[in-house]
Amino acid sequence: MHKIKFMSLIVLFSSSCSNNFNLDKINFDSNFEKTISTLKIEEKREINLKSDFKFARIEPLDHLAENINNVIYSYFISPKENQITYNGIKLGDDIVEIRTVNDKPIGFRCSTSSTENTQELLAALEQKYGIGKLIYNFKGTQYYIWESDNKIIEFNKFSTSEGTAKEAEQGMLIILKTSALKKGQWPIYKPYLDKVKMPDLRE
Repeated sequence: MHKIKFMSLIVLFSSSCSNNFNLDKINFDSNFEKTISTLKIEEKREINLKSDFKFARIEPLDHLAENINNVIYSYFISPKENQITYNGIKLGDDIVEIRTVNDKPIGFRCSTSSTENTQELLAALEQKYGIGKLIYNFKGTQYYIWESDNKIIEFNKFSTSEGTAKEAEQGMLIILKTSALKKGQWPIYKPYLDKVKMPDLRE
């Protein structure tokens, strides 16, 4: 009887953890639908690049022709409901967005909402990619950027309620496939190709 109860607990525990998803382990060369088959998707939105370029106010629309045969989606996923983390670091409640081209990920964005998690995430990025370039620093807001292995990584750190006893930090992480940016497959982030060339303000 005790053995049956123990086995039931194992099954329950395994079931409850089946939706754990580590953004740090996203394989940009693997099919995405299969990877997230156990997750609850808030929205799967097919992307019209012409509208996307217009929204980003980028001219000219020189990349539309080379993308004409591609199927592009953005997935919107709740990190809380799906236990999504970055390398085990808890994310905030903001929806995670992941974009794919022909079912292969080309980038994602997520956020943190506590000082502890924000600092942990920056430390994890520095451990993996080295010290990032500080390209913006003003009134408690810092932007760090890296380029590594066909990826551009930007981490934005914001101080809230600056100068008060309740001052806290929040963060936003954006990781993008460089080759996809060059093809205009996520137009709003195309300027990152220039941002990554900016000098480190600490130098």
